[in-house]
Amino acid sequence: MVELRIDGRHEAVTHEEWELRVREGRVPGDAMVRMGSITGADYVRADSLGSWSALRDEADRKTRSSTPTAPLVTAILVGFQIRLWTWAHVGEVQSFLSEHFLLFSPSLFENGAVWRAFTMGLLQFDLLHAFMNLLWSFFLGWILEATLGRVQLLVLFTAAVSVGSAFSVFASPWTPSLGSSGGVFGLVGATVTFGIVRSELVASRLGAAVGVFMLPYLILTFSSGLSSEGVDNWCHLGGMVTGLALGLVLDPPHAQRRRHWNAAVWSVLATTMVGGWLTVALFGPRLLPLWADDDARYELKKRASRTPVEPPAHDTYRALTFGVPGGWREVRDLLGRPAFRSPVGDRVFGVRAEPHDRPQVADEVFAEVRARITTDWPQASFDDPVPTTLSGREASLLRGSTGGDDPQTFEVMLATRGVWTLTVFWQVEPGWAGRLGPLRDRLVDAVVWRDPEELENARIADTTRSTRETRRLLASALAAVGERAEVERLHAGLLVDPDDDTWRSCLSDLVVLGADADVIRATVARMLATEPDRKLVVVGADALETAGASETARGLLLVGWDRFPGDRALRRARRTRNLSVALLPDGRPWDRVYDPRTYRERDAADQEARATRGLDLETADLAAREWAQERVGVAQNLRAHLVARDPAVLRDLAVLAQGDDTLEPADRASLVDAALAEVSPDWLPGELAPELKAAEPFLRSLL
Repeated sequence: MVELRIDGRHEAVTHEEWELRVREGRVPGDAMVRMGSITGADYVRADSLGSWSALRDEADRKTRSSTPTAPLVTAILVGFQIRLWTWAHVGEVQSFLSEHFLLFSPSLFENGAVWRAFTMGLLQFDLLHAFMNLLWSFFLGWILEATLGRVQLLVLFTAAVSVGSAFSVFASPWTPSLGSSGGVFGLVGATVTFGIVRSELVASRLGAAVGVFMLPYLILTFSSGLSSEGVDNWCHLGGMVTGLALGLVLDPPHAQRRRHWNAAVWSVLATTMVGGWLTVALFGPRLLPLWADDDARYELKKRASRTPVEPPAHDTYRALTFGVPGGWREVRDLLGRPAFRSPVGDRVFGVRAEPHDRPQVADEVFAEVRARITTDWPQASFDDPVPTTLSGREASLLRGSTGGDDPQTFEVMLATRGVWTLTVFWQVEPGWAGRLGPLRDRLVDAVVWRDPEELENARIADTTRSTRETRRLLASALAAVGERAEVERLHAGLLVDPDDDTWRSCLSDLVVLGADADVIRATVARMLATEPDRKLVVVGADALETAGASETARGLLLVGWDRFPGDRALRRARRTRNLSVALLPDGRPWDRVYDPRTYRERDAADQEARATRGLDLETADLAAREWAQERVGVAQNLRAHLVARDPAVLRDLAVLAQGDDTLEPADRASLVDAALAEVSPDWLPGELAPELKAAEPFLRSLL
């Protein structure tokens, strides 16, 4: 009897069973053996026994004699790839093969086309690429098929291609991949490890040298790929790792280290590959790798540029970050905004955060969205907006369809924060909406919207060293995101002893916050009481007009012009509101000296009163009412002059258009053209437009 200790198990077998197990490779060299007639009472290692070595040598010889001499599997693999390469250069075959069989990450994860992970290893389009891959496939395949057997070679090649594809789709999804390079690297890796560790079993005249010979080639080939563009190094790495590992665990059929050892390895590999790719086929949208948006742009630019591209700086503050599916390209969405699009379907995802002039309302923004989409898609339809959340904030969701022969469903998610809006756009084909729903959810969940960069910098600056300037900048940044309470607290301190910049900033903050007219009116009145710089008169007028107090704003510009005639800022502001900017040779304003209803000079007392009236809102309201009354008189004069066919009608038009009658002869034609335009200018009372059009021949005759 022979006693064995293998992996903690103790067995007693007959000598015949002992010899059978050794020949079949079921007794490893480190097993402990006790044979009474040879070892006595002691246990010794199996490989120290001459009988074990003799039986193993006999098994090795049997293995070599029983392994196939004709490389059938190698010939089939190489021959089939040559045939595919030939077909690929006939007609549209290459396009068909590329569309359905090459490896591309979005195709696998989005569409479930997992067969591409295997078929890519059989496709070769480039002649040199095909020649090198097929050359090494034939050389190494012949050696490994003779050493490990036909089934083992097929398992090794398939596993290397599969794992290489897995490495590629997860780590390098941006470009399609094809070729048997992953399988070839697997063959090289297996040859290296098997040739070095178990060189006595290599069925080649090179014997032990084959592993050592292939090692430098493996290192050199992989290293050269790292420095080359357009090389799928991740696929190479996956195939190489698989080959190196399988070269250690696969045994020749008649030299297996355990009974059914190879079958167990095949089972593990098959379960892993089938289970893994079946998981991708079923749950791909949940597994598709998402890249940071700046990394995605970098990868795309790097592949499109012939010059080095600066990688993104990950240590800088970014107010908006989101994920991008690997392999997607930069495009414009239905709203004309930057987005990313899948290369294997009409799937589009875009995120945009942007500031506006005033606080935004979801209904108004969605109205613009509808108008923009229906311009290009007249048959588009929309559902009613529903509440949702976006980056932890309350948001609204608008769903719709483009309609037409090839309809696309889309979603627009909107979150507002002060004057800032965050818009997320998602588009997908109706038939794929269900499968890609998890991907849509992952993309939305990956959107992170933080404080704007200006606010973050302002907080840091004010925390580091608080001054009036830092507090003013902080208040403005807070106003932009609608933080009213914090802004009011900062304003309370800033307006204790304000300077001109403080007034300007505080009024701007109130406008940005969307403060009502009473609040802005009170702040402007407080500012005017401090005898501010003349430029602040325009700032106050702009704030009043934004708040809806247009008449008061106009009146403030009227009294400001009387106080500071010729000021450039006032001149620009008055011109946009059809107020006179003409000055007489002595510097007096035209509308202070002349009554536009009569074109006669006002009396001295009236002119003096206008020149000295106070710069306050009560006076501004009074001035606005007087101006409105004068315009009514000018309009009445215009109507009377039209009836009488009096050339003075041109003076009336000039006063309505620019506030005075200092019209150059060369400008008369443009004035008449504007008055007769199909869309009446804002300075012309609407009831006069028909009368002017009826008198067009008369007006043209005056030019």
